[in-house]
Amino acid sequence: MHGATLALRRKFSASNFWDDIRLYNATLFIYIGELLRYLHNHPEQPDDRDNPLENIMGNGLRIDYWEAFQKRFGIKSIIEGYGATEGVGGLVNLTGVPGMIGRIGLGPIRLGEVARYDLENERLITDSNGFSQKCAVGENGMFLIEINPRNPFSGYKGNRAATNDKIIKNVFKPGDRYFLSGDLFKLHKGNYVSFVDRLGDTFKWKGEVVSTNEIADVINGYQGIEDANVYGVSVSHCEGRAGMAALTILPDEKMDWDQFTAHVTENIPVYARPYFVRVCSENDATTTFKRVKHTLQKEGYRPGSVKDPLFFLDTRENRYVSLTEKLYGEIENGEIKF
Repeated sequence: MHGATLALRRKFSASNFWDDIRLYNATLFIYIGELLRYLHNHPEQPDDRDNPLENIMGNGLRIDYWEAFQKRFGIKSIIEGYGATEGVGGLVNLTGVPGMIGRIGLGPIRLGEVARYDLENERLITDSNGFSQKCAVGENGMFLIEINPRNPFSGYKGNRAATNDKIIKNVFKPGDRYFLSGDLFKLHKGNYVSFVDRLGDTFKWKGEVVSTNEIADVINGYQGIEDANVYGVSVSHCEGRAGMAALTILPDEKMDWDQFTAHVTENIPVYARPYFVRVCSENDATTTFKRVKHTLQKEGYRPGSVKDPLFFLDTRENRYVSLTEKLYGEIENGEIKF
């Protein structure tokens, strides 16, 4: 349509990415957050800023490395957006405010609302009249997109039940209709919003709800880690799910488990810490970099059943130790409390 040239690589490679950018004189690329994390975690090179790139556009870039990434590679603008495949509205951050995916309202025009949500009982929080409550600045809640003539929702073809599950009525006032996004947002000043987590990407431990994305962000801040996939696993004699992280280590990097222990214990609350760690030889993700949690959850943390090296945050020593069959047995028998 616009005369632009598109270059495609068969498989993403962090080590060859910038050579490709220079080879094809690329001025823009479309990103997914995980892809940028891999590039950010890759060792710095003297020629990082020596590239023709001007803009990047996509979704999933987290605030913790937004500005550092932009400065390191000399990118003029980052355009973060949000949208649903169904086409029910969309957000875009054209002003480049770090960590934001756009604004839900500008003046009288609003795309939707961030509504208070009870994660434990998985329901919207309502007032005495049965209407949902809008979040205040600084609060997390469910993102609801208003369905109206300007922003219609035609539904899922041939699946009326799935369509009805996505539509809620009489939300803030009689007769209104909203699309239930299933995404948790945080509301900021100026009606800006940031992505928190996908509903379902949370688990409960010690009576607290843990956001997998938030914990993964902290873990990814540790030097030498390419990616962290956080999820909850069932433990015998325990309610809820304990945190577990599948880590992919950068090439030529070695884990210092004492330093990693310090990073985790200093930055993550006790209830949200990954008590089990699995070191993977490669990132377990789909071709669109979506993390495959259900497979990892199913495989669990039993030595012998899991081929990758396993570690446990032993509360007796307050450090990560190799998870052996003996230690596994002590955990399953309830001999170790955590």
